[in-house]
Amino acid sequence: MFEAFPALTRAKKLIHNLKNFYKMEVCNPTCGSTIPINDWSKACDITTRTGGIPYLVFLKCDPDLVYPNPPAVGQTDPLTNLDNVKWAICQGILHVSPSLLGKQDKGSFAKRRLSSCGPEQTISGTQTVAFQDFNADPELTDFAWWNAIVANKRYMSVGWITCEELFFKTEAEFDIEIGNVIEDTKDGMSYKDGVITISEKELITPISVPGIISVLNSYLITENCYS
Repeated sequence: MFEAFPALTRAKKLIHNLKNFYKMEVCNPTCGSTIPINDWSKACDITTRTGGIPYLVFLKCDPDLVYPNPPAVGQTDPLTNLDNVKWAICQGILHVSPSLLGKQDKGSFAKRRLSSCGPEQTISGTQTVAFQDFNADPELTDFAWWNAIVANKRYMSVGWITCEELFFKTEAEFDIEIGNVIEDTKDGMSYKDGVITISEKELITPISVPGIISVLNSYLITENCYS
């Protein structure tokens, strides 16, 4: 059979072979990692999680930090032990926000084409936690506290507690912006509105800390810590 455009035919074959080669590279089983079995999704009913972020936490950076107590039974993170949470608060290592109205929205992601034959790939991501603080101290120390958090953000890591006592925390870089909102009538409210932006493209895996909200609710700076 006569080919009218042999060069074009060869080019098409080359592109076809390159695509197959790229697919083989992507499908190389030695490049992957173990994926756990999702037996949690095989139940008769769907189990859901509740929303709500009542507390933000800021953990002071200290690479030599050693907690006085072991993690909770069967856990590896020291902060699963409520005694360590209390100790870190009392030592000025763990700074806890007032009770908030908070939420986490879906993150945003940046993509870039890294291969002429392949699709765009996610190269970075940003996650955000938005919050509103309606607490007001007659002595105005609420302004000083938030200003200190903003001033020291470079020397801390950030986390948040959900209503079902899941503790999300990350060592990824973050930024915090917060502003004061004053509504337009005396029947309105004044509050602080803020957002935390975290440089992280993967899901942040929480730890479960039953009882942590009760611990945070019971802390009073005017008393002798938890003793």
